[in-house]
Amino acid sequence: MSEDNPNAAAASGPVPEHEVLEKKLTALIGKYVLELPAGFDRESDLARAGLDSMALMQLLILIENNFGLMLSEADLSRENFTCIRSLAALIRERLLEKNSNEM
Repeated sequence: MSEDNPNAAAASGPVPEHEVLEKKLTALIGKYVLELPAGFDRESDLARAGLDSMALMQLLILIENNFGLMLSEADLSRENFTCIRSLAALIRERLLEKNSNEM
């Protein structure tokens, strides 16, 4: 799992804390998906920052490559992609589910 290589496969391991996920997502989105405006934070609106359907597809690929998750169609709600905070909560929840299913 490497921020420098978005194609690196995610290794299974402990689920990162919510704040760690928020920071990683912000860095990934800013580096590979969107030009984040000054003052952008974990509660800033992703759609206003430019998250459109093409950027969403890029983001889904980054999530798969960096966290080893393929989000379901049901996960692709406006609510889950409103801001970094809500997206991090979704990813953390899915990682916890994935880890519990692998045990």
